[in-house]
Amino acid sequence: MFIAINKKNERIAPVKGVNAFCPSCKRAVVARIGKIVSRHWAHKEKCDCEHGRGMTKWHYRWVERHYKKSGWTVEWPSDAFRFDCFNKSENLVVEVQTKPIYEYVINKTDYALSKGYKIKWVFHEKVMESFEKLFNVFQAKSLRRLVILDLIQMYSNSDSVEFYIDSHAVGSEGNSSQGLLRLQPTIKEIARYPDYYRVPYVRHEKK
Repeated sequence: MFIAINKKNERIAPVKGVNAFCPSCKRAVVARIGKIVSRHWAHKEKCDCEHGRGMTKWHYRWVERHYKKSGWTVEWPSDAFRFDCFNKSENLVVEVQTKPIYEYVINKTDYALSKGYKIKWVFHEKVMESFEKLFNVFQAKSLRRLVILDLIQMYSNSDSVEFYIDSHAVGSEGNSSQGLLRLQPTIKEIARYPDYYRVPYVRHEKK
């Protein structure tokens, strides 16, 4: 986790020498600040708390960058869910994932939509490793069911759901948004059968 709470119930980022606790289970946590793994809080004792699950360096970097941006709140709890990054003024959620876990993505997306939020999913580039990257399109190497294809098509009619690939994930380790590619659904009305295994993309233009 990147955010813990102190004795005053204030949300705090990792810092050495501070008594802090998990926002979920309220057990003691300790700041891990090193050169190899991005700074984060870890439970002092092993437990099965959901907040205790480790994240990749890439994931932590994305969260930390939004933590430093004005208007953003990271690891924001909302009912049974926790949003990686949330901008209240824009009603916008950004979720960072190394894998497109089918039910998890659907449940969190539907929840965000029920709250009137827009949601952007940012996936690690390894999600597309079974695709061949061509000019403005990812082409699946085999005609088989792929989770990312199903998810893109499922929300193709929603202007509030967007899917992205961080094509610089390995090189930048989450330090930059320059490699973002927005994945687009195939238009079913004009698609041929093989086109369902192609994912068009456009480069994300920073605003």
